[in-house]
Amino acid sequence: MGEWAGTSGKLAGVIRDQESGTPLPGASVMIKGTSIGTSTDEDGEYFLINVPVGTYTVEVFLIGYQSVKKTKVTVLLDLTTPLDFELKSSPIELEKAIIVVAERPIIQKDLTSSTNLVIREQLDNLPNAVGIQPVISSMAGTVEDENRLLHVRGGRAGTVSYFLDDVSVQDPFVGQAGTRISPDALEELSLTTGGFTAEYGEA
Repeated sequence: MGEWAGTSGKLAGVIRDQESGTPLPGASVMIKGTSIGTSTDEDGEYFLINVPVGTYTVEVFLIGYQSVKKTKVTVLLDLTTPLDFELKSSPIELEKAIIVVAERPIIQKDLTSSTNLVIREQLDNLPNAVGIQPVISSMAGTVEDENRLLHVRGGRAGTVSYFLDDVSVQDPFVGQAGTRISPDALEELSLTTGGFTAEYGEA
């Protein structure tokens, strides 16, 4: 938890693979005890602005890697504190990903869940899929715009919710998945576009 003051500074850095030194896009960077966080860009870089002056614990996590945290990170007034991380690879076996989509509809008691399912064999047959978004955008009722944002049934991109093994991986700042998920890591992917079950009723 930070020792907050009425002024702010910045945090910036690069997240890399510990072994190869390769920049890691899609890694989540969070300041513990706050709602401040972001994801790394395609060059593995991140930038946090308007961080209240104080001392913090900063944590980085990415699927397929061990999470890393650094304590006693000091943010100074009007200065940018450099803070790089190296993540150690830790491959994991994922069972499924569930994508719950669109704003909550008006309650319809007789409406059952509308779900598209893609299994491992189908994922293997998809050509050159980088991340799950191209997989989802190939499903009926979905469109990927020029900014690579996903729209379902004509809804806004920010109304899409992402779950991995029933745990939300939503980035609260951009309304998209907060971490890059490889189709190779999945056994099953499903897209729910309406009539959400109670489990996803808050989507």
